[in-house]
Amino acid sequence: AEYLMHLANQRLSLEKDIDGAEAILVAVEQVLTEIDDPGLLPVQIALANEVLSLQQTKKVDTKSLYIQLVAIINSLNDMNATEYLLQKNPTVQKSSVLNSETKTELEVLWAQIWADLGQAFVVKRLDEVAKPLLTPEQSYYLKQNLRLMLEQASLALLDQNSIIFQSSLTKAADWLRSYYDVNNERIGVILPKIDALKILDINQTLPDISNSLRLLKKKIETMYRNHRLGRLSSPDSDALENKIQTLEQAK
Repeated sequence: AEYLMHLANQRLSLEKDIDGAEAILVAVEQVLTEIDDPGLLPVQIALANEVLSLQQTKKVDTKSLYIQLVAIINSLNDMNATEYLLQKNPTVQKSSVLNSETKTELEVLWAQIWADLGQAFVVKRLDEVAKPLLTPEQSYYLKQNLRLMLEQASLALLDQNSIIFQSSLTKAADWLRSYYDVNNERIGVILPKIDALKILDINQTLPDISNSLRLLKKKIETMYRNHRLGRLSSPDSDALENKIQTLEQAK
């Protein structure tokens, strides 16, 4: 029972595994019930309180959240930067190629030239904030930074650090909105998942389940002490002690 209690405390403090610690303490309850010692009643009461506190603790499905983050990180492998990078539709005034019956040959030729120029050049309004297009090297580093930010969020999840977890996912979502095409089907799936994860509070207030262990240790120490005193007060031990005293006096 003492070993299982130690194991439950380690499982809760080191791994923050609430369900695992609860299952171990339930097993301890069964062991103490089989012993059927009235002197263990305080231990059993403390144990029941600790099991109840574990059942009432808010549980965060860390495993499921971690799997979701890993899936998002793996999906970045299939993202082609040139395909998903944001490219705003240029404001270009194109002259349609009109019917030669209503326009002269010169006008038709000029309309064709203007249409070809519209495909070769991008015309943007000067009153809009223009962002330079990313080079292939920049898009590669953007993708790697996005991956690192998501991996940082996954590590913060395992460490139960809600601040780093939320800030990392917020940065990742901002980068996707700033540099990627949110209308793209793949980005349109990833972005809502990140937005849903970044608002989660992954902090857990873990209860103290060490009281039952302390009480059991005291009970075990008392049992050993009483057993030792019982041995010392037995007739054999008294005779041995008298022999020792006689030898000392003879010396």
